[in-house]
Amino acid sequence: MEFEYTKGVYAPREDSFLTVEGIEKNIDVVSKDGMVEVGVGSGYVIINIRKYCDSGIFVGTDINFNAARQARTNAIKHGADVHVICCSFTRPFRRNGLPRIYVFNPPYLPSDPEVDVNLTDDELIALVGGEKGTEVMEDFLKELPSPSVAFCIVSSLATTLEDLERSLKRWSITVVAERSFSFERLWLVRFSD
Repeated sequence: MEFEYTKGVYAPREDSFLTVEGIEKNIDVVSKDGMVEVGVGSGYVIINIRKYCDSGIFVGTDINFNAARQARTNAIKHGADVHVICCSFTRPFRRNGLPRIYVFNPPYLPSDPEVDVNLTDDELIALVGGEKGTEVMEDFLKELPSPSVAFCIVSSLATTLEDLERSLKRWSITVVAERSFSFERLWLVRFSD
């Protein structure tokens, strides 16, 4: 599938490919009701997952208006029944009626003042997850209703799986896919409560 991208919109990278790979292994969880993807970017993840599911509600959100618009354009181009909304996390939604399956490729790099100063505002929002690198993901997980399942990308640059389990006691944590690079290890983690 070819996707259109505009400046300031997160284009698919290794973390996006890993997310699709991991969700495909868990498609039975998603296919029942659909999913909400937070930080939909270009729409790559939600559009690729939607093609495996005949029913369910598929909603993508992004705080970046250009990303939300680009995801919607790509969904139409690929004939994917996906709703896209510009908002932060899932804050404007009532919890009733939304799927309880969430996917989030959060910004996960730890803040580094020497690097951050060279990033645009859009790049900072898309890449930097806070001082430790996990704050944005932790804030997102706190907002989810119970019960929920969330699939999130986690980087070894930001935390260890053991530290994640200690700090997020509400959740049962399972690694569903992983990939190693010379400078980091990425995990797609399934959070269930």
